[in-house]
Amino acid sequence: MILGTLLRALRGRRTEAEGSAAPLAFESGRATVPGAELAWDAIGRGAPLVLVMGLGVQRIHWPDGFCRRLAEEGFRVVRFDLRDSGESRLLGAARGPRPARALARLALRRDPKLLYDLDTLAADLPHLADALGLEGPLHLVGMSFGGAIAQRCAVRHPARVASLTSIASTTGALRASVAGPRGLATMLAPPPRSAAEAERQFLRALRLVGSPAHRMDDLEAGALAREAFAREADPSGRLRLLLAMLAAGDRTAELAAVRCPTLVLHGTADRLVPPAGGRATAAAIPGATLQLVPGMGHDLPEALWPTLVDAIAQNAHAARPATPKSATSKSAAPKKTRARKAEPASARAKSATSKKTRARKAEPESASAKAATSKKATSKKAPRSRRARRGRRS
Repeated sequence: MILGTLLRALRGRRTEAEGSAAPLAFESGRATVPGAELAWDAIGRGAPLVLVMGLGVQRIHWPDGFCRRLAEEGFRVVRFDLRDSGESRLLGAARGPRPARALARLALRRDPKLLYDLDTLAADLPHLADALGLEGPLHLVGMSFGGAIAQRCAVRHPARVASLTSIASTTGALRASVAGPRGLATMLAPPPRSAAEAERQFLRALRLVGSPAHRMDDLEAGALAREAFAREADPSGRLRLLLAMLAAGDRTAELAAVRCPTLVLHGTADRLVPPAGGRATAAAIPGATLQLVPGMGHDLPEALWPTLVDAIAQNAHAARPATPKSATSKSAAPKKTRARKAEPASARAKSATSKKTRARKAEPESASAKAATSKKATSKKAPRSRRARRGRRS
């Protein structure tokens, strides 16, 4: 607890010094969703914005200062630990298939019979929102594997998603997702067995895949790694999450169904998920905006927070609820009725006369001649009929 407090103080020191007002405070709790209990933090007031972190990391890897900046943009910012990760836990027995057997079945394109899959993780987002009483559709921001979860949520639950920001993520297609050997070694590293090993592993990962020009302070990074290790309820959950990620496969085709405003952020220096993953994601989602961030690796360096927060906020604010067609037609009809009622009688008469004049002008010449002949015939016949009537009377 003391270590966590010190870490948050280090991460939020600049934010607190920027103004005289007290910084926004985090709320924390646990929410029950189908099959799991999710640990969460929330800060700010406004439209709900949910942060989804990736494989092998936790909600505390969304820095406090980064979350505060988003909250200051007018959002209710929620970060949480994925099921089977960090302080979140599965409900019931956490026994899944043996990893080797599950991988073999995946290779043979058979059902690996996992405890949960990408659909389960995506459904956790609206379930969490309901448990927290968040109103309105969600602005989703997912990083790495968290980006894949957010993408799937936008596909499966479109009515619950207002906007989507995918950071350092991909479509799952191998040609756009393959990292270098060092990147793969980082992703597939076994869970650490001690706090010291966790610190060494995290510092090594940052050197390999972090932002080269924006390195996190080693003291701060080490404290973050130790805190994450202390919070990990079940280290074996990382492997189950990895299997869920692998089982999701190539999602390129399904991403064409995403209809919300979408922003794809990707660092040009990302050595875990190459920039090709961001390009492929933006190409697969209709209307998506791709923003490559110079010098950014597979992390969230403080120097780039203003750029990232501004981009996320702009994409979220671009989401506006569409006006239903039925409502539009109903509101338009009364306006026409009122306009007709308010029209003076003289104007209506003038309009009617104008319509008759136009009709006469449009009448063919043959029709006009026929009408004239008919009138002459009527005038000639009329006297004879009057004389005939006088003769009958006499």
